[in-house]
Amino acid sequence: MEARRFELASPFRRLMAQLIEYLIGLAAYGVLFPMGLLGARIGQIGQDSREAQAVIGGLGLLLLCGVFLILVGLQLYLWSQGMSIGKWILGMQVVREDGRPAGFGTMPVRELIGKTRSSIVFDLGFIWVLPDREHQGWHDKPVRTWVVLKRS
Repeated sequence: MEARRFELASPFRRLMAQLIEYLIGLAAYGVLFPMGLLGARIGQIGQDSREAQAVIGGLGLLLLCGVFLILVGLQLYLWSQGMSIGKWILGMQVVREDGRPAGFGTMPVRELIGKTRSSIVFDLGFIWVLPDREHQGWHDKPVRTWVVLKRS
């Protein structure tokens, strides 16, 4: 594997990337979704006309949809580069055996199917990066990927 010529990311750094992604998701779902609902209902609280209710509600929902689409678009772009939002922020990249970025052909499989597999049994697939010599989780092994520090 040519990825060995790269510096592998530490399990702690990988954990921090997951935490960042969790917090972004929490903010998106825990703050923006209620804001969109509030925008849809704000006209019912006061004495606004039906037209004002529709405009305010539409703006709230537009904000919600816009932020959601920006986050999805950013995530898809980063997958094409072998990264996730957390890995991008912390300067990491997922690479294949030949050292090239995992890319859009591998990342959705790794992130959606592989990480589901890693989490099924008490998150053991994620914990596996600790004893594994190359810090690979169960989601890395089937698609033959490694998380490395990104070169500048």
